[in-house]
Amino acid sequence: MGWTVSEDSFTDTTPLGDKTFVNVIAVHDSTVTRRLTLACHYDSKLFTDAEFIGATDSAVPCALMIDVARTLNASLSKVTCSDC
Repeated sequence: MGWTVSEDSFTDTTPLGDKTFVNVIAVHDSTVTRRLTLACHYDSKLFTDAEFIGATDSAVPCALMIDVARTLNASLSKVTCSDC
């Protein structure tokens, strides 16, 4: 869709030890001074004493970010550098 996408991963201490987490960052037209940045976070929950289905835990924010980017693409393509 023309966005620059990167991942920001980090490790943090949890009750179950050190775990890696990931933020997804999408930037529209990273060459301009003023830019739109969207971000979401995904990981998985782990419970040792219960079953957990985490589909909405991380899938929804990431899906929303993709939909927002897709929806905004048409409007953002009309913005010129003089608008930045």
